[in-house]
Amino acid sequence: MIHQRINSAFAYAAVFIASCSSDSVNLSKVFKYDGSVQCEGAGIAVQVMERDLTNAGIGVSCGQKAGDGYAYPALCGVATGMINVYTIDTRDLSTAEDVGFESTATLPNYEDQACRPRT
Repeated sequence: MIHQRINSAFAYAAVFIASCSSDSVNLSKVFKYDGSVQCEGAGIAVQVMERDLTNAGIGVSCGQKAGDGYAYPALCGVATGMINVYTIDTRDLSTAEDVGFESTATLPNYEDQACRPRT
């Protein structure tokens, strides 16, 4: 009898946990090069480029500048390798790709950094 109650309790707990986890959001990070070139100033600002995502109906929980992980020669006119990285719902990944973004998973040398979510 005690074993039946314990098994029932575990069964209810499993159903409860499963129902909670199905509502959770899986997040992905996408990026686009900011267009910056050495000796010529900064590229496109994170907030400006974010509009490409929001105009496509994609919610952005975080945005930040980062490097793509590759080394670039120090030479005027050469790309900087700076990217704008955005955290989005994984379900919106294909829409983000449609508007020119790529998953950071495509950058083998990219080192992910924590981004402070917006409040």
